[in-house]
Amino acid sequence: MNKIFAFILALSLMLSVGCTGNVGDFLSQDEAQKIAVEALGAEHGEVSSVHCHVTNTDGKAYYSFYMTCDGKSYEVKIDAISGEIVNKGESAHTH
Repeated sequence: MNKIFAFILALSLMLSVGCTGNVGDFLSQDEAQKIAVEALGAEHGEVSSVHCHVTNTDGKAYYSFYMTCDGKSYEVKIDAISGEIVNKGESAHTH
């Protein structure tokens, strides 16, 4: 991910959450995706496709990853600051 895109993503997260912390407080999308893919791949095999968007729930920023693994769709939601997996399971979304 190029640095300009990473900065814009972090800035938009900061503004949407109302955070007064540093831009560096947020995980990059690449870091969060690595966490999501490793968590899902360890249980369900190789991940064949990934789609991501950023959400804001109750004043907290999250990365929501929709992935396909062995022909099934899954969602993994990652806290954008801590990297904690908040939710993981099968999804009705197809990407």
